[in-house]
Amino acid sequence: MAKEVAKKFFLDHFPKYRSQIRSFKKILVGFSNQIFKIVLLDGRAFKVRIAENNHLISRENELAILKLIEDPYLLAYDKTTGNAIYEWVEGDQLKVRFIDEEILLKVIELGNKYHSVPKEKLVDIEEHKHFDFYSKIDKDRMEYQEYFPIYKELIDKHKNLPKVLTHNDISLKNLIHSIKENGENELILIDYEWARINTIYWEYGNFIKESQLTLDKIELLAQLLNLDLKILIDFAFIATFYSWQLSFSWDRSERLEKYRGKLISQLERYLELKEEILEK
Repeated sequence: MAKEVAKKFFLDHFPKYRSQIRSFKKILVGFSNQIFKIVLLDGRAFKVRIAENNHLISRENELAILKLIEDPYLLAYDKTTGNAIYEWVEGDQLKVRFIDEEILLKVIELGNKYHSVPKEKLVDIEEHKHFDFYSKIDKDRMEYQEYFPIYKELIDKHKNLPKVLTHNDISLKNLIHSIKENGENELILIDYEWARINTIYWEYGNFIKESQLTLDKIELLAQLLNLDLKILIDFAFIATFYSWQLSFSWDRSERLEKYRGKLISQLERYLELKEEILEK
């Protein structure tokens, strides 16, 4: 069904390519969209995104982001459905083994495109809500009883931090990495549907969680950003619990329980890292 919708959406915008499609395949099924890759006979490629869970993802907010942050790869966007067509970005999702100081600096540079947008232009942008999916959580679960009080305490503790426009989902899957002929790393940040007004600490706490950075890389990141290391690790915990909370929007499955277990392990790790830093 989604594939048929994707093909129709593409041909509605580019009917001249009807007889030129060489391949058309599904690439990814995510929480908020399905991604298809279309390759033409001449080798040109396109990404077609079929948006889903629009009751959880604000496409109005995404459209407002597009007015602030230019996407050079976007070719078509349906503001009603959130379906979109992009030029295909060549490269691979960033792998942990490539993350060094050079890559971290490139990530920071990409993030700054969002963080530097003047506050007066953010009137139509939604603010990140830490308890978005609270009502969906199974509150009888031991993990909720153990970690939610810590989450709430940290949110209250850091509620007055300055806020900026954030991408809010800087992760390995949204960082397309390639190496140029001259050996230089190239990094492209995609998918801004979660962009919100939030603190820069959440932005990079989430990146730490998504990339599972080691302590030495977290320390380097804090140094490059001139951020407080302890607060940054607090937000790695906060972003991880937010993902655990979000997971209750999905149908329960064995795969989902494994994912939740991974998140709980990460929560424990960030609490341990915090203690380790305090003892130094």
